[in-house]
Amino acid sequence: MKLAEIALSNQKLTREEQLQVVSMVLETSNLTIAEAKTNKIIREEIKLNLEFYTEVKKGFINEGAGIIGSIMSVLGNIKDFLTGAKVIKDISSFIRGIVDKIAEKLKPLVDQYVPTNLQNAVTATGNTIVFSIDMFKGLAKWLYETLSPAGLAKLFAMIKYKTLRPSEEQKKCMLAAATAVYRALLYVLVVAFLVKLGIALSAVVAAKKITAVALAGGVQKAGFAASLKPIFVKLGGGSVFKGIFSTFSAGIKANDTAKLKAQLDAIKKQETDGSVFEKINSVWNQCSTN
Repeated sequence: MKLAEIALSNQKLTREEQLQVVSMVLETSNLTIAEAKTNKIIREEIKLNLEFYTEVKKGFINEGAGIIGSIMSVLGNIKDFLTGAKVIKDISSFIRGIVDKIAEKLKPLVDQYVPTNLQNAVTATGNTIVFSIDMFKGLAKWLYETLSPAGLAKLFAMIKYKTLRPSEEQKKCMLAAATAVYRALLYVLVVAFLVKLGIALSAVVAAKKITAVALAGGVQKAGFAASLKPIFVKLGGGSVFKGIFSTFSAGIKANDTAKLKAQLDAIKKQETDGSVFEKINSVWNQCSTN
């Protein structure tokens, strides 16, 4: 089977993703396409990587969110992981890489939910700004459909148990680690959105000459917050969720975007570094290696 046929036979990955996988394997092997065509070992390696990243992709609802590219940038050629040649010695560092890379890929997509003309998305009466709820619902829906603890649990199980198709028991065992990472990713992306929104709102405040902003009904009642609250509570982050939006509300009222960003970043750092990366080793290792 030719290299192109190997890639195109796997329709779960987009053509761009297939080419990314093939290029990544060739680069790690220091081979050209011409050299790889007659190299059976490399051809099998490409096939293995295509199968692996296809299985990873199946674990996530939204297949077009850049998940595969970000995970590939962390793991690279999966052959050494699956054969045991590469052992994850520092789980915390490994997980941090996954969080950072996925967040890096997804942040620009989060930005698109902040309207380019925010004055059309809010109304101002006196000192009160009222949000268009649809602005929040779109992002909430996208976050639900893009990330999932189940998808991350499958990825972690594939790595830990060195298999393309982990059992339900193996995936279930890795769910605690996946949930912690999922929550950290939500914090990172929600904070990124609110910082961007806060900067945009400060311009509206200045343009409309509003000296104090009272978010109508409290930002916690806006569609975005209401949509995400149940999942944060379920993940054990209800108090942090409340703190994030309370901080946002206070920052907007004070119209101090620099302080708002610093405070939101502090909450994000405390929750990701303190809650996830300090504890991830014990959570990861609670599962047997069988």
